[in-house]
Amino acid sequence: MPELARTPRTSRGSIARRMLSAAVAATGLVAAMLVPVVATDAAWNDSEWVNGAIGTLDCSATEGFTSQATGRVLSGSLLGESLDPVAGLSGIVVTNDGATSSVQPASSTALGADAYNSPIALNAIGGLVSAGLGLTLPLETGTGVYAQYGQALPDGVSTGASGVVTDQGAIDADAVQAGTAPSMGTFQLSQLPGLGAALGGIADLSLEVGAVASSATVDGCEEQWSGAANAVQRDYLVAGLDLGFESPAVAALSATADTAVGTLLTGLNTTVGTVEGLLRTAVINGLTPLLAGLIDNAALSLGTVTVDSLEITLDPTSLNALLDAPLTDGVVSVDLTSGTVSVDLAALVGDVYQSSDGLNGLAPNTSVLSSQVMTALVERVGLLLRDPATQTGLLYDLERAAAKMVLDASVAIEASAIVRAQLTLITVDAVDVGVTIDGNVGGFLGTPGYPAPDVDVTAAVLNSGLLGLLLAPVNALVASILTSLEPLIVSTLLPSLATILQNSLVTPATGLIGTMTTTLVSAVTTALGALDGELDLVSQLVAVTVNSQPDQPPQPAPPYAIADGEYAVSALRIGVVDGTTAGAASLLNAFLASSTAGPNAS
Repeated sequence: MPELARTPRTSRGSIARRMLSAAVAATGLVAAMLVPVVATDAAWNDSEWVNGAIGTLDCSATEGFTSQATGRVLSGSLLGESLDPVAGLSGIVVTNDGATSSVQPASSTALGADAYNSPIALNAIGGLVSAGLGLTLPLETGTGVYAQYGQALPDGVSTGASGVVTDQGAIDADAVQAGTAPSMGTFQLSQLPGLGAALGGIADLSLEVGAVASSATVDGCEEQWSGAANAVQRDYLVAGLDLGFESPAVAALSATADTAVGTLLTGLNTTVGTVEGLLRTAVINGLTPLLAGLIDNAALSLGTVTVDSLEITLDPTSLNALLDAPLTDGVVSVDLTSGTVSVDLAALVGDVYQSSDGLNGLAPNTSVLSSQVMTALVERVGLLLRDPATQTGLLYDLERAAAKMVLDASVAIEASAIVRAQLTLITVDAVDVGVTIDGNVGGFLGTPGYPAPDVDVTAAVLNSGLLGLLLAPVNALVASILTSLEPLIVSTLLPSLATILQNSLVTPATGLIGTMTTTLVSAVTTALGALDGELDLVSQLVAVTVNSQPDQPPQPAPPYAIADGEYAVSALRIGVVDGTTAGAASLLNAFLASSTAGPNAS
């Protein structure tokens, strides 16, 4: 990707843009009007439309112009105290008296062609503020170094730049795209004194800022001749910006969801207990005639049929996992377990403002936390929770998971029976019969995708030494049980068990799931309304602006004191108020990656 600023200059360049004397002023004016303005192809390029005076002057001279440029990574105020006096945060100021350039701080590195750099380590910023003001900046900085660049030429051209910029004062787009550009860090806004009370229950409000940069260039001669529209170029970059906070609305929804799911499980467990009793009776009543029908010898009789164990097991793991898993559409994420919301503002703002490059390429002084953006955020959260149009979202997932949990419920039955033999003097146990039925509810009901229950029958001869002449009939009965009882169970007993499961478990479960859904639909509506109020409060207390330019409407405050003819741009401005002083950034007024160029004059 090409660099997005001018390289250090030693002369003005195109002679076609020069006015040589008053005698050709009119002709020169026409020529100047016909010269095309060539813009960069940067997505964050900003065209200026500022009028300036038109006069006659000699733009062919390569010196004689005073010029100035500045670059500063961080400026503004903290708790009402200006960051300007903080040593190490003053950035770089390069001036030219028309012949030679000078720079502050004197320790800046000369790059040649009247250009200088005063780099600053990001992890040193907090310490500088603490040492200079005795205040803690709520910024967990990233690691790496940002440039503070300035070039002031004697021909009236100056460039200021800061942040992720090259030694030529260009925004280093290649480093940003490669992912090697350092991020600014995270502003823990909730740590600002007084903000917590103003935010009510909102906690851990933070802004994670990615790589930032800005660049401003002014051609002083062209500005005086044809105005700033052709003379001023300002570029900026905000590579990433994430908003995060703990939401009382989300926490309340989480609590309601936990309760609703808990109520569902309690109701299902109660229902299961009832169904297990019904199934026990049905198994005894079903097996007894089946076994009795297989006995065809008067000396043999059926003893008691017993259900040794019968258990229906619900597994709520998948259901509970839905409540624990963060919800995300790739732009907005909601974590019910922690009650937190996180937002990729670059993606969200890009979507709202239809910017293909996220936070870049936007008009001067674009509000990031605008009502349109906040509304879009709430809408996205709503769709994550429930989207009736596509029947997706958490509530639909919970409904489906609960219904599947019921169909997946395992049904395990173990039953036994004894066939007795009447001998001459005594009655003895002759055959031990065992029946196991294993499956799940869906299988009993014949639901597609579920296997049929597994039925296993065992039969063993008991007391064979005592049976005498009855041994042969007993062996025949065992063979009959092993070959005939299982098909009889499948054809007669399983359908009766399926009817019980449908009428006494699945149908009541459907009602319980419906009650859960109704509760959650109401809770989601309430939560979205509360979240909308929370975001409205955040946007009242916190202002975030990209491409901040103090000379453009609505003319915000500059990052630091600037003079007439000095053109400023800050990549990002974060302002935080305490809720008591309307319009004033009384707690924090941070300008990130600020640059100015000018005033430049002959």
